[in-house]
Amino acid sequence: MTIDHTGILVPADKFDAVLAWYIAALAPLGYKQTVSYNGGKVAGFSDTPGHVDWYVSSTDVAEVNVKFHPAFVAKERSHVDAFYAAGVEAGGKDNGKPGLRPHYGPNYYAAFVFDPVGNNIEVVAHGPE
Repeated sequence: MTIDHTGILVPADKFDAVLAWYIAALAPLGYKQTVSYNGGKVAGFSDTPGHVDWYVSSTDVAEVNVKFHPAFVAKERSHVDAFYAAGVEAGGKDNGKPGLRPHYGPNYYAAFVFDPVGNNIEVVAHGPE
């Protein structure tokens, strides 16, 4: 199955901080904020011109109780390392330093960082180097 797009909901009072975190953390993967909707309450990201596949949306709900675990694909292991460094530097919390995860696959190289509202964001490279 291929997913066309997905995203997360963020309490309105945390939206600006979370948006800034994604701008910093996804930059090493070539992701940029490319669109903004609803008066700036929805931000869309893409690494491919013309197709937004990751959304960060503000909600008036004070606490979003559903935590999300997306995994972004990195083209190479150095991008996994760069995501981890950028994510932690931008205020995310370590949930697994970059490294091989052989229990997921022989070349599964990943890092995990909690975003500012507790979503477990993973970046993975599947290549041998």
